[in-house]
Amino acid sequence: MPVCKCGKNPGAKEGFNTSGCNLGGDCSCPVRFVPNIAGRYCANRALLWGSGADLLNRILGDTRYMEQDRAVELILIELISSRICHDLVGPVGAVNAGAELMGEAGVADDEALALMRKSGLEAARRLQLFRLAFGRAGNSVDTKSMRDAVAQSFEAEGKVTLQWDEIGIDPAHGRLVLNMVMLAREALPFGGDIRVTRESEGRITVNAVGKRAAFRPDIENVMKNEVSPEELDPRTVHGFFLRNLAHRTGGALSVLQDDGNVALIYD
Repeated sequence: MPVCKCGKNPGAKEGFNTSGCNLGGDCSCPVRFVPNIAGRYCANRALLWGSGADLLNRILGDTRYMEQDRAVELILIELISSRICHDLVGPVGAVNAGAELMGEAGVADDEALALMRKSGLEAARRLQLFRLAFGRAGNSVDTKSMRDAVAQSFEAEGKVTLQWDEIGIDPAHGRLVLNMVMLAREALPFGGDIRVTRESEGRITVNAVGKRAAFRPDIENVMKNEVSPEELDPRTVHGFFLRNLAHRTGGALSVLQDDGNVALIYD
């Protein structure tokens, strides 16, 4: 295996990776890694890589990794899309039912109008949550807007109360906390209360309290353990997404469950 030629670390072998030379900013060697559509390759192939066949094998190997990443992304996109559709079926179906009632009555029935109004509002609020939780909008919206969005969604639903005071959450963690709150809601089949707190050392906790509050075993599993994307389904993909989002933001996710009490902890 060839080594870096700068002489600052003669024992350091070059790495074919996404971050460049493994000596990082301390390396003054002219043999550097530069971007290429096939991944990364050495700018001085003849010096560092040796034969053209060796270079080709490395590039093809990196391309295979890229293809695997795309396959995983496609699985997640499919599952999250299915999940969003599943969660919108209820309120959208209720709007349709209200329209059918009005059609049968032939007049604007107050009960049907109330059903359509409530269900339409619930669907709109859920869509806003999904946009912030899974879309790019969640990377640029402030924490207060996320808190307001989830509070409005719970208000429209009418089964869960939220206590999320101004607790100084880093904007970079706003999307993470939003997803924690949304997952905590799944642990409340009969409704209840959700509270967001932040401790002085930065730990963020989302507590869910209610009748028979608990995560399904499969959802708890994907939040606690490494799971292959092929093992996921629309019900468990959100837990998988949250766990990886926690890792991406530099922390780790913990799940605690007791009788009628569930806690998601990020630190």
